[in-house]
Amino acid sequence: KELTAELAKYGFRSQAHVRVLVSMYKARQFLVVDHVKAAKRELKVAVAGSAPNDLELPLFLKAYAEYVRDNFHKSHALLAAVPNGPNRALTLNNLGCLHVRCQKYSAAALFFRRAVQEM
Repeated sequence: KELTAELAKYGFRSQAHVRVLVSMYKARQFLVVDHVKAAKRELKVAVAGSAPNDLELPLFLKAYAEYVRDNFHKSHALLAAVPNGPNRALTLNNLGCLHVRCQKYSAAALFFRRAVQEM
């Protein structure tokens, strides 16, 4: 109980929430140094430990890991699975960037326009 009270003092909900955040930070660092395989392993832990309403950020990172690996189809599927929430404009912008990378400029313009409208 003492640990839970201490975590709550800093804005964390539980030990599982802290584990998810640590896994996401580790995955970000692995992506920065181009260790995609290790990042995917950490992201798997983050997604498995996340509550259904907290999947947005782990899915963003997972989509970025696939984007780095040039697996655009899977990245698009992951971004499309992100639930509508406060970061909807970010999701639409990422989809636009993905379509630019695939040289689908008209679809990219549509996503960028929708992202601006969401802001």
